[in-house]
Amino acid sequence: MSQAHLILHVFSDRGEDAERLDEASHSLQDDLLDVSGVRAITPLAGEAAEGTKAVMPVEVGSLSVGVVVTAAAIAKIAQVIHDWLRRNEDKRVAFERADGTKVAVEGYSLEAARELIASVLSADG
Repeated sequence: MSQAHLILHVFSDRGEDAERLDEASHSLQDDLLDVSGVRAITPLAGEAAEGTKAVMPVEVGSLSVGVVVTAAAIAKIAQVIHDWLRRNEDKRVAFERADGTKVAVEGYSLEAARELIASVLSADG
């Protein structure tokens, strides 16, 4: 089993205050920490400035997720993100590939999300 880092970027489509944006980002972080195989999560970007209101899609934050790469971990991460996006319909998540390209997880089936995560993690390792 190898270990890799999955970089997630969280975006919001709706004007919200910094506290609500921070709550949504932390909710995803907490959900991911419950996944067996996830070893650590490190926020990469600062939080939105106090009083921030998003009028266009805005990056809420970025997380580096250290994960032991197994089929079970990939499936569970995909499920967590899929469920989180359903609860947060105005938010989006993008994965960052090793070359810096961001791939949005939008309109993906759960199976397609698993395949995307697997491809991002295999390119990283």
